[in-house]
Amino acid sequence: MAKKHPDHNQIIKLYILPTSQRQGIGSKLIVKTMNNLDKKDIKLTVVKYNKSGINFYKKFGFQEEFDKQKPSPKNHLVSGKALPLIRMRLTHKQ
Repeated sequence: MAKKHPDHNQIIKLYILPTSQRQGIGSKLIVKTMNNLDKKDIKLTVVKYNKSGINFYKKFGFQEEFDKQKPSPKNHLVSGKALPLIRMRLTHKQ
């Protein structure tokens, strides 16, 4: 699922069941999503310890984004546990 913002696009959710990973499904979904978005930068967040997810996005040109002004976001589970997230961005080349 993706959302278009005035100055960028955002991938909100892209999940593949573990039993269906490494079969090209995620690659097809990300390419189709990227092709359907405006020609703007694409941002997303990934759970910090999801190394395979981070590497997946890097394969498509996404880079980790560091902003000293904004602390790393956290997503809170129902249990109250905070999941550390990493911001990533794919810069659109004009």
